[in-house]
Amino acid sequence: MDWIPYVEGAAAILAGWAAWLSTPRAPMLDGERLLKVALSVGIWAEEEEADPSASPAEVEGRWRTRLAESVPFHPAGRGWRAKVARADPNEVGVPAVAGERALVEALAELPTAEARWDRMFGDQAHATDPAVAEALGDPRTLGEAYDPRRLFGPDGGWEGVAEWSEAVQAGLQRRLAHVVVLEVGLAPELSIARHVGGVRSHRVDHPGELTAEACVERLEAPSDRLLVVVAGPALLPWLRLLADAPLLVDRVVGVVACGGSVVADDKERQELSALLRSESLLPELQRQTPVAVVDDVDPTHPLAGGSHDFVPDLGEPARVGVRWIDLGPLPVARLDPLPLGRALTLTAAFLLDA
Repeated sequence: MDWIPYVEGAAAILAGWAAWLSTPRAPMLDGERLLKVALSVGIWAEEEEADPSASPAEVEGRWRTRLAESVPFHPAGRGWRAKVARADPNEVGVPAVAGERALVEALAELPTAEARWDRMFGDQAHATDPAVAEALGDPRTLGEAYDPRRLFGPDGGWEGVAEWSEAVQAGLQRRLAHVVVLEVGLAPELSIARHVGGVRSHRVDHPGELTAEACVERLEAPSDRLLVVVAGPALLPWLRLLADAPLLVDRVVGVVACGGSVVADDKERQELSALLRSESLLPELQRQTPVAVVDDVDPTHPLAGGSHDFVPDLGEPARVGVRWIDLGPLPVARLDPLPLGRALTLTAAFLLDA
């Protein structure tokens, strides 16, 4: 029997498979990357508008300085608190993401948490790490999953997002037509209603001012749903209220938390984890409610909120009513509220689409 044709065929298949594996692919949609790309686009637009006579190189220099100061992102930066606190190469998760082991080995050589933060997210990262330097560049390279045109139409691409164009705002209005935005303790300048006209919204300063019945009354039609945007400390009280209100669970389509810490101590961590996996938050419909959370941080004291990342143990996915989305670290107080508010609005629209 002549085995040569079979060996050659197998070799051709293996070569084709290897070529397929080596072909670059657009990344899947990641909430943190989406938020920070949107912030990056808004900051670039601000810098261009601030000095129309500036050269592209000058705009890029100021843009990169602001990213290093206030938009921390590294493609391999998952579990960032553990990396900043310890940076142990023996504790890299399996499977590691691209570049993660090299990053942790570089961090392990640095003496302080502040130095490790700078190497992963700050000036040092932008100066020495190509993964950081390129991560928040042209968002059009990220592919269809990140393309706003699939939500807002052909004129609602990233150029429109940068300008906050009429096409983008009209697309957002369509997406939010059957949504009431409930804002709890949120800084007024981050309100979705400030960035999109015609949005139905209701604002309270503290979750203690809310009742489930009052929330339902805000929903004028049976098809209306509730998008909840809260300051970090209001997340736990809101989820307590939601867990006690079965009539409201199916009406909530998303929760976004930004500004301040979502938990103050280990007791609140445990309570939040228990709530997130509670069957009381399980909608009757076969879906999960996204809960997207910004980890508000001070880069000068990056571990002030603790050295452990909050990763809730949600048990079996089939029995969990929420989908936890970590939007990563962000020094909210350092950011201009205009691009941050727009970026949160865009992120919320993508979450609703998902």
